[in-house]
Amino acid sequence: MEEKRIDFAQECKQKVKGILKLIWILEGSPEPPFNSEEYMMLYTCIIVAMLALRAIRNKHDEYMLKELAQR
Repeated sequence: MEEKRIDFAQECKQKVKGILKLIWILEGSPEPPFNSEEYMMLYTCIIVAMLALRAIRNKHDEYMLKELAQR
């Protein structure tokens, strides 16, 4: 299975866009609902972030940095 490389800057832009859209929807702004692609991207982003945070929760200093670098 080929490992997929992620462009960090592009991913950050997509995450911010998705989170802002979610905030606008929750605040009642006239925003179209998420399409399937947007929903899956935001859902995946949140799950990956939760797993990364869980992995580094008890690590400190250089051990935390090593774990983040691996992810």
